Amino acid sequence: MSAINLRIQPVRDLMREKGLEAIVLRRNPNLAWAIAGRAHVPTTIDAACFDLIITQDSVTAITNVVEAPRLIAEELPTEVSVKTIKWSEGRDPLLPTGAKVGSDQPGADRIDLGVEVEMIRASLIESDLARFKEICVDAAVALGNAMKQVESTDREIDVAGLITHSLW
Repeated sequence: MSAINLRIQPVRDLMREKGLEAIVLRRNPNLAWAIAGRAHVPTTIDAACFDLIITQDSVTAITNVVEAPRLIAEELPTEVSVKTIKWSEGRDPLLPTGAKVGSDQPGADRIDLGVEVEMIRASLIESDLARFKEICVDAAVALGNAMKQVESTDREIDVAGLITHSLW
């Protein structure tokens, strides 16, 4: 089973348990977890640039025509199909609604499963653990390299800038 299918299997189990046909993920942390990648472009906003529709046999990303090529090339696993909208349109019309659809946030005539999805997201699969170990090593090296550049006369903001630059 692929990493994304293994990761979202508990979401599919939740769908089956609740008698749902689909779950829509809209929250940035849940999207990043589901694809094990970046769900937004600028680091200054919380809004994701796509939504995911998960069914028992598919995962579909809804995004605009500007973001789609980047997501396909850089972020989305090959198992995720992509539907696009014009850059000026909203994604909501392409998202399912109704009594047989759950979501990770309340509203839009969907069953709110935000707490359940967050609990599922807290469970890591083996590939997540390996990826996080690698990220921890990379972060420690970056921090160490930044700290070697610190001068006793540096302001706190300058040190923060060195660290941020090294981590980036």
